[in-house]
Order: sequence, then C-alpha cells, then structure tokens
Amino acid sequence: MCLVCLLPLYLINTYSEEYLMLTLLVSGFAFLLFFIKHEQYDYLKGQHFKISSLFLLGFCIVHFQFYIDLSLNYADLSSIYVINPNVLNKSAVVSAIALFCFFIGYISNQSKFNLSNIKTNSGHKARLEWLKLILVLLFFGTILSTPWQYFTSGYITVERQEIAIVMDRLFLIVTTGYFILSIRNLAISKVEVTGFFHFVRLIGVFISALLIIYCLLILMSGNRGPIIKLLLAYIGCYIFITRKKYNLAVVFFMILIAASMISLMAHIRHLDNISSPIEAFTEATERKSGFNKKQTISSSTEELSRSVRTLHAAIDYTQANGYALGYYKITGVIALVPGLGRILQPVDKDAKSTNLLTEHIGADHGMGTSAVADIWVDFGLLGTILVFFTLGWLFRQLDIYSYSHLPFSILSYAIVISFLTSSIYIGRGAILDVFRDAIHIWIVISMAIFLNKLVPLKFKSYFGAFKNLPVREK
Repeated sequence: MCLVCLLPLYLINTYSEEYLMLTLLVSGFAFLLFFIKHEQYDYLKGQHFKISSLFLLGFCIVHFQFYIDLSLNYADLSSIYVINPNVLNKSAVVSAIALFCFFIGYISNQSKFNLSNIKTNSGHKARLEWLKLILVLLFFGTILSTPWQYFTSGYITVERQEIAIVMDRLFLIVTTGYFILSIRNLAISKVEVTGFFHFVRLIGVFISALLIIYCLLILMSGNRGPIIKLLLAYIGCYIFITRKKYNLAVVFFMILIAASMISLMAHIRHLDNISSPIEAFTEATERKSGFNKKQTISSSTEELSRSVRTLHAAIDYTQANGYALGYYKITGVIALVPGLGRILQPVDKDAKSTNLLTEHIGADHGMGTSAVADIWVDFGLLGTILVFFTLGWLFRQLDIYSYSHLPFSILSYAIVISFLTSSIYIGRGAILDVFRDAIHIWIVISMAIFLNKLVPLKFKSYFGAFKNLPVREK
C-alpha cells in the first residue's frame, strides 16, 4: 500500500515541500508497520541487535536525515547537498521505494531451519592455530611497516606504503576469520558462554589484548573504519553466541554513545602530533565544541548523512545521460575474485559509480557513493526494486543465521559477519564490496584450515598465550 502511494510522486520532477513531507510520513508509517510485525522465532523476539536493524539505521541516516532537516527548515535548497533542486523529491521517493522493497523482501522470507537441513560435514570444528599465528604476524607487520607519524593523527596527511596497506587489510580479514571460526566452534560444541569476560577468555586474552592495542593506535590516526568493523565483529559475535537481549533504552544509549564517538573521531584526523589516545580525545572534544554546528536533527550523524548527495548526483546524471546498464559494476564483480583485476588489465579500473558521481558533482576529492545511487546509475528504478527486495530477503536470512546456533558452512558465517561489520556503512557504499570481503575471508579461512591439516601446529606446547582454555558445555 505504501509503495502504491509513492509511485505517483515518483513522476514529479520539481521540488515540492508538501510532497517531500508526504514521502517522509508514508516512510515513517511503513517503518512502524515493519517494526511491529510478528516474529516467528523466539530467539529473535525482542532482539534489537540485528544485522538488519544496524543496516536500516545507517540506511535511514544516509537517505532520509537530510530530507527531515529540509522539511523542518534546518536546511534549505542552497545546501551543498542539493545538486539540482528538481531531483530532490524523486531522490526521496526512490529512497523510500528502496526501503519498502527491503521490508517486503524481509517479510516474504519465511524460511524455517532445523538441523536436518544442514550437511553433516558442516559441523566439524576447525583448529585455529594457523589463523592465530598469521594474525600475530600481520599485527606486528602492520605496525612495523606503517610510519609512526600515521598513528599521530596522520590518516589524511601521511601516505602509507602499499605493503602497509595490504598488511592492514589482511590483518582485518584474518581477525574476522578468527572470530568466525571461534563462534562457529562454540556453536558446534554447544558451549555455554556465561558472560562477556568468559567470552574474552574463549576468544583469547592475548588476541584480545593485541586488538585493543591495534584499535588504540588506529584511533590516534583518525581512521574510523577498522575500529568500527572490529568492535562490531567482537561485540556482535558475543551477542550472537549468548543471544543476549537488551531493551530499547539500552540500545538507544549505546547507539548515542557510538554515534558521538564516531563523530569525535572525525576531528582526530585533523589534529597534529597526537601522542596518546587520551590526548586525542581531549583535543578532539575541544575542537568539536569549537565548531559552529549547523542545525540538524542529529549532529552526531550529520557527516554520514552527507552521502545523500551522491543519490542526487546519480539521478541528475541519469536523467541527462541514461543508465549505464551494468558498466559500473564491472570493477566490483572482478574484485570478488582475488587477483583477477591484475589479469584483466584492459578493463577500465575507473568503472566505479564513486568516480562517476565525484566527477559529476565536481568535487576535488572522492565523494563515495550510496547503496541506492550505486544501483541507480546502472539499472534505475527496476534495478533498485529488485536489488532491495533481494537484499531484504537476504538480511532476514542473515538475522536467522546469526542467532540460530546451527553449524552452517564457513562461507555462510563469512557472509553473516561481513554484513555485520559493514552493516552501518552499507547505506553509503557499494553492496558488492561486502560480498567481496566475505569471499576473501572465506578464502583465508579455507587456506588456514588446509595448513592446519598439512602442517599441524601445537601452540599449546610452545606458546602459553595460545593455550586452549577449558570450556563448560551445556
């Protein structure tokens, strides 16, 4: 019904404050209906920490916050977010249609799971020794190959060598793979995790300490991405394995704190010669308070909401030049297979929607993209409807997988955790990038498992830090 209400508004090619308000009201009503829907699984009832919820939070910030500001007169048509006022209404309607299709896809997935659906060979526990060793080596490799100036608010100003960038990315992939095998082993063993500190012991105190050091160093650099991914993976895996439920007040408070921290970290990258995390937070707080904030419904998420201009640019571009019919997905598809990009050298490396939209906006730096804009430039309205319906169906599957405690395949776990770690930022990026990360993580895990079979390691005998801790089973 909500979708039908918006289709006539899609045909409007001029700005109308009244129609924009109507689009927002219909979207809000659809949101209400979605969140009061019936939930068939007990372990998902009252569970607010879901991959779909995190995605919707980020998606709505990117695709709706600016329009709410505009309707409340917190912003106007002179804003830098407005590429062409005549595409504002259509952009809001397209965002709403994508949202509704996501809801429909999510609700239409009525899959039911039981142990008989799972292949028996998926239920074997995997050894972690090689992943632990590679993780530690990559940690020290990343730190040693990165100039120390980078860790003193040098994210923007200090250029890292290619080896440091590669090691950093591999460290994140291997760490995520380690989390995946850890919680999968716990699920298969039916281990009862009694609390957060018990979970830390099961993951490994030594590994957790390395991750804390890494996060503090990256925090001082001003780079938020790795920290968000690691924290979501760590905390998410804990909640998944314990099925711990938090009430809405706690969830709202956690989101508020997280948003404030993310906003604060945006200022750290503009500081000079930071020597400690405490100094970074102190100076960033002073810098943030000294800024003249523009009026908005949420200053902490205002930076994330800027990505809506890429959707404005996408619609403005396609109205004049038509759709690319998949051309800007070439690079994303090639990236799914590691090393394939080097083999297919003739392929245009700039075939990305991010480059197109940055050029169309006329910005002097990369403007990124958004989930809707990335689909729109290639396939328009029909592609947006199909992709977001499929995405809704997939996210329902991810929510079920994450809390079911069934021994799904390692690739399934890789997809679940990849979407978890990227959930908040999927709204401002390309969806194919998440599948790329999942495939790369699966490949690394598979190689580590193969190495464990080929050359078994026993850290229990040589490295006390890796000693397997006793666990209490149900």
